[in-house]
Amino acid sequence: MHVFRTALRMVFRSPVYLVVYVVLFSLIGLVVTGSLGAAPTPAQEFQAPTRPLAVIDRDQSAVSQGLTAFLSQRGTLVSLADDTRTLQNAMAENAVPYILIIPAGYGADFLAAAASGTPAPALQSIVSVEAITGVLMDQEVNGYLNALRLTALANPGAAASVLAQQAEGVALLRAPFSLVQASDQINPANLLPFYFKWASYPMTAGVTVLIAMSFTSFQAGELRRRNLAAPLTPTAMNLQIAASSLVIMVMTWAFNCLMALLPIIGGWQLWATNPASAALIALAALVFVFVPLAIGFLFSQFGLKEAAINGLVNIVALSMMFLSGIMMGGSDYLKGPMLTVAHFIPSYWYSEAIDAVVAAPGFSLAALAPYFQSLGMVLLFALAIFSVALLVGRLRTQTATAGGNTAADVA
Repeated sequence: MHVFRTALRMVFRSPVYLVVYVVLFSLIGLVVTGSLGAAPTPAQEFQAPTRPLAVIDRDQSAVSQGLTAFLSQRGTLVSLADDTRTLQNAMAENAVPYILIIPAGYGADFLAAAASGTPAPALQSIVSVEAITGVLMDQEVNGYLNALRLTALANPGAAASVLAQQAEGVALLRAPFSLVQASDQINPANLLPFYFKWASYPMTAGVTVLIAMSFTSFQAGELRRRNLAAPLTPTAMNLQIAASSLVIMVMTWAFNCLMALLPIIGGWQLWATNPASAALIALAALVFVFVPLAIGFLFSQFGLKEAAINGLVNIVALSMMFLSGIMMGGSDYLKGPMLTVAHFIPSYWYSEAIDAVVAAPGFSLAALAPYFQSLGMVLLFALAIFSVALLVGRLRTQTATAGGNTAADVA
């Protein structure tokens, strides 16, 4: 079992991969899942934010006074002197993020433009670049002026003060709303499936990179030549490497299962109340880990460097998470072409298997048929990837750097 021990030693020689891909990302999944089951915070009444603003009214008409009165209800009016230096200092010191200047004669010009159907005269506004308040207040001003224009068209003979009051009433109208908050926490029956879906990332990344690094170490040209000349048969050597890979796979799966028992996600409660569902979910995770095992074996057959393996592992793991719908909360959010693409992703069928356990009305073979069908698809994906890896490995043995017959011919 010398090769078996050597393969495991190579894996644990770089513990950073175990810590980052398996431990760290599993902890992140644990925190994310635990936050979903946290007790809801008490509902608080909505209060509109107070926005400081200043209005320089050089018109003093019913329209300008109505606009000023409206803005006083949408923010807090700050009194400023009407001179250039004062306005510049207020804006430079960010004392007032929004200053509206109403020019003389604006009210009469606005009502005349509304009656004739021509564009309304422009107002001058000074907006601070450091706050969004100025943009919001500009929207409030435009809302009031639009309401004033409509009331003027609807009541052509009305006094300006009456139109201003009507416009203020219209502009202050807001759609009713109410705060809706969930009364109960998410139960463990939903938390544990979510955690195991998230665990597809650390299991995919961790197992793939560890297996790829282990197999690649034995695929180097000179080392492979020495192994071929050793008294140990290639079959025995490959079986020992495969045994070490199975140990890595089961170790990663077991670690995530132990994490699922922590109180933060209530996994232990589900094991105690519904052990059959918890066991089926854990079994689905065990079956799924064969996919990253096959992917890691495939990567090792290309003879990639360590940096290339890490890059490919992250690309594959993240792509599987997104394309399967796990990152978005489930396959229910996938529609149209995205759903079609998801059917070619093994983690989609893994997620479907977990959902089938949650939705199963019982534990008969008929009730669990979707579960076993999804797991069958996962195993088929693993078998397909492993077959491709064998083909790539077979082709590489015929190259000049692999130590096979071609190498002898070249020599």
